[in-house]
Amino acid sequence: MANHPNETARKIDQKASQLDGEGFNQMHREYRDRLIDSVTGFVRDRARAEDIADRAFQKAWEKRDTFRGESLPTTWLESIGRNEARRSLSRDRAGQFDSIDQAEARELPVPGLVTDELEKRDDRLRLEEALAQLPDKQRRALIAHFIEGLSVREIAQREHVPIGTVLSRIHGGKQLFRDAWGAADREKGSADLTWGR
Repeated sequence: MANHPNETARKIDQKASQLDGEGFNQMHREYRDRLIDSVTGFVRDRARAEDIADRAFQKAWEKRDTFRGESLPTTWLESIGRNEARRSLSRDRAGQFDSIDQAEARELPVPGLVTDELEKRDDRLRLEEALAQLPDKQRRALIAHFIEGLSVREIAQREHVPIGTVLSRIHGGKQLFRDAWGAADREKGSADLTWGR
């Protein structure tokens, strides 16, 4: 019978908690693919996610003496990976505002791609607005599970609550989110109708 992913992560965390050479190597061998998958969901590019995961492991190794043990080593590593992914995306956004007169700017964006990007920004804004309407506990549970990629068990440990409480917060949060998203859709639809007049 195969180990459950959380059981495997727990075993990795037990060995890696020392963050010595062997424990860290085992965490790298057994957790690297999971970190890459998590970062890929964030940056939507597998090759880029591999580079980011490698930087996260490198930074974790360099900063291992700062690990306080208040969380699992894999949770600590996951947060380093998310921070590296955010920095990478932030650098990309900063580069988008460079002048088109620069020598590196070889092509202008295709109009359809610009429209797609604007729609993504609009969806991101609607997502943030819908999440902002949720009670804090449900919002934190949804973000931790669906955006940060944490398991229900990891959320329960982080929030210091039973697993059933996390499941309840996720379930209730999803319903509240659907309602908030639907309200944003109706609002957007009425704005679109007035725009056409």
